[in-house]
Amino acid sequence: MLAPALLTCAAMSFVLSLILGSTPAVPPPPQEPRTAVFVQPLASAVYALFGAVSASAGAQLVQTDRWSITFDAAFVWGPGQRPTASEQFPGGLSLGASLGASWRAWGRGLNGFFVTPKLYAITNASHRVARGTLPTGLFPSETTARERWNSGEVGLAVDLGFQWTFGSFFIGSVLGIGGGWYLGPSSTGYVGPLSAFGAGLGADDPNRMSGPVLAFNVHLLRVGAAF
Repeated sequence: MLAPALLTCAAMSFVLSLILGSTPAVPPPPQEPRTAVFVQPLASAVYALFGAVSASAGAQLVQTDRWSITFDAAFVWGPGQRPTASEQFPGGLSLGASLGASWRAWGRGLNGFFVTPKLYAITNASHRVARGTLPTGLFPSETTARERWNSGEVGLAVDLGFQWTFGSFFIGSVLGIGGGWYLGPSSTGYVGPLSAFGAGLGADDPNRMSGPVLAFNVHLLRVGAAF
């Protein structure tokens, strides 16, 4: 009686192993994206309306369940041919960058509502038609003397933003405000209240002194890739 029982158990084990072996393995759930790279095209479009060339981009890297590292950089270049009431045709180049730690107040991974305290820095190389110089020629910005100067700015800011991922597609929106210290070219001029980023559009002045400034960060559209 024992032998048939052993044979029956062995047969059942063999059949069970065949069934389990033929069952397809369940694939692991897909991992959520932990890195996003993006551009901010609306700002470029707005600057283009005023005759400047601009681009801004950034990245966010998830570090923990709640925290990410966020970096972004931008430039604005004005060729110095935009007419102004003072006939000084301002132009120049602004470069800016920021680095912050994004805390996700709600959501998951790269999705949700984020608060990002950050450090930022700006450098400007500006120029305009020299005062007392009469514009001449078809392109006065190219045929008259120009005064040139450099300035900078460093500060702290905080951004508030929503963002989402749809597969590998990333989209977001951010508003921010900050305060910094403007490093001006003059020691006897005036103190301006606002950031000088965008100096190529006349946001800077050679008579501006160093002093505190208020900065705004408005990027209503961020689009990019998540992986």
